[in-house]
Amino acid sequence: ALDLVIESQEQELRLRSLTIKRWLRTKEVALYLGTSEGAIRNMVLRGNLKPRKYSSRNYFSRDEIDGLIE
Repeated sequence: ALDLVIESQEQELRLRSLTIKRWLRTKEVALYLGTSEGAIRNMVLRGNLKPRKYSSRNYFSRDEIDGLIE
């Protein structure tokens, strides 16, 4: 039971930290939106999300993501 509480608190802290970061990776966007990484990749393929490439990695603007959900 204590492990679940600790895990829940860690998840909450990770989610809170995402509201501070300006650029998010695919996994972080999925956590932020409460969906899967595959769903994020589909959004990119459909043109709903535009990643910025840096060192062969995709980064997403949190401001742009917030604009999509508002």
